Amino acid sequence: MVILEEKKEAVFQENQEKQEDKGKSKKEKKWLKYLWHFALIVAILAQLFFAMKYFEAGEENLIIEDPWTWETIAIWFSIYLIIKGITNKTKLSLTILIGLETIFDIINYIVRTVRGSTITVSDMFAIRTALSVSKNMHLEFDAKFYIGMLFVILIIATLVIFRRKFIEQKSKWFIRVLKILIGVIAIISFAIAFKDHSLWDMNHNYRWKGTPVTLIRSFTSLNTIPPSGYDKEEAKNILESYEESKTINKDDLPNIIVIINESFCDYYNLYKDGFSDSIEYFTKLSKEENVVSGVMYSSSFGGETANVEYEFLTQNSLRILPVGSYVFQQYISDPVKASLVQVLKNSGYKTSAIHPWESYAYSRNKIYELFDFDAIKFKDDIEGLEKNFNNEFYSDRSTYNEMLKQINQKSQNERIFEYVLTVQNHTGYWNTDPKQIKYNNDNSKNVYMQLIHESADALKYVIDELKEKEEKYILLFFGDHQPNLDGSKNSTNRPIEHYETPFLIWANYDIEEKYNIRTSTVYLQNYLLKAAGIQYSSMNNYMERLQKYYPIITKNFYIDNLGNIHREEDTDKLEEYNKLVYYRIFDN
Repeated sequence: MVILEEKKEAVFQENQEKQEDKGKSKKEKKWLKYLWHFALIVAILAQLFFAMKYFEAGEENLIIEDPWTWETIAIWFSIYLIIKGITNKTKLSLTILIGLETIFDIINYIVRTVRGSTITVSDMFAIRTALSVSKNMHLEFDAKFYIGMLFVILIIATLVIFRRKFIEQKSKWFIRVLKILIGVIAIISFAIAFKDHSLWDMNHNYRWKGTPVTLIRSFTSLNTIPPSGYDKEEAKNILESYEESKTINKDDLPNIIVIINESFCDYYNLYKDGFSDSIEYFTKLSKEENVVSGVMYSSSFGGETANVEYEFLTQNSLRILPVGSYVFQQYISDPVKASLVQVLKNSGYKTSAIHPWESYAYSRNKIYELFDFDAIKFKDDIEGLEKNFNNEFYSDRSTYNEMLKQINQKSQNERIFEYVLTVQNHTGYWNTDPKQIKYNNDNSKNVYMQLIHESADALKYVIDELKEKEEKYILLFFGDHQPNLDGSKNSTNRPIEHYETPFLIWANYDIEEKYNIRTSTVYLQNYLLKAAGIQYSSMNNYMERLQKYYPIITKNFYIDNLGNIHREEDTDKLEEYNKLVYYRIFDN
């Protein structure tokens, strides 16, 4: 009996030890399973990080800074927690995160390649505009893009090969809510931490800090903060102090034409690149009698025409607005009370806007009405438009035919303001004109120079027509911005000559000649009104005084009367101007 009892005890102990060993084995397997799970998530996020870096590198060398590496991965993990809390599925959550990041990075790569500048949050307001011109774009992908795609393929392979290593255990509802809360709180914390990070150069931000950090910082800047010390009544009183009342003979005022010519610049003379001056007529005209001419520094390079329009029409600089703002879509929802249109209407002019492209581009159909143009015509309203030799955009000459038709139909005592925005020279320079001479060995540059040659010829066509008119006509012609012919990034630290475009004011009657002027978009209106003899508004008077101290003001830099170039910091004089601009945009 004793022996039997001892045997039973031994068997019992042996079974108990086996159970303990099984328990230990299960725990070890469980920890190993979790280790695989988290290791794979980290590995995938690391691969995604390198894919992002190659997509966003641009022309520069790859930059990997440890602080931004870990912050980027931490943000992704926070987003993963939110998605996991919603879906309760690991692989699906990772797939959504990877898909969103990859799609954005590829689109950002394409946008930077096409226009030279990366995506900003406010680009969502211009999606239809981008799509309307995208059919004229030809893309070339570099080695960094393909390396980025290899990392994406590696991520997909990791998800597929190790799919059974991920834990797909369903969480209870309170755990899911907790994951979402942790993710949201983490992202809010990042937003607070990043609020003082500069957005001065968006291309550099994407390349250096990465997509998540840049986008979070961008979202925090959508609301424009009033300038320091801003007071609405003070700004109103400053403007009122510049009001003047003069008696002007309105019967002797000229008809006014403004032509903003897409991507027009003096490329050959500015860069000494090519075989000859393709805008020779414009160059000669700039020095003739009854002409005011010079160069204008734009706030844009390679795009954002609507912002140039806004600065010209209102004299409100974009300096106070967040990087990447589109004024037409973001900040104009009510009638614009103070603009060149109103100044001329107050002087008895009938106003007309002509743009031979889609009415929805930059929401111009709505915006031109809010500017209170009397007549507005887009491409579907204009008969006889002809495409240029290069792409789908319409030629300057056929656009000017519509303008001349309106001029010829006006009554003799009627004073008109014709505002024309062209599209002929829009980016996408691929097909040469065999009828023209060769201006450059580089195909894109040659096509562009052929296009602006046609722009100069079309301008000659208009001026020849106006020379035959008995009534007075005065015409302002300028390029909105330079084209992005080198394909490099749209850094705000570009040389200032990259923002330089020519302008001229020509009249078919005697005006005081001025040559070699250096100015910027916000001042052009004053040159036109003074040459035409139109009474200044209070803002015109203020700008005339400001110009004595700062003859050039753009979004990216300003130049003082000693020729010093300033980038980010503002002086007391510009702080006052910034307050007036804020008042005119948001409080007037």
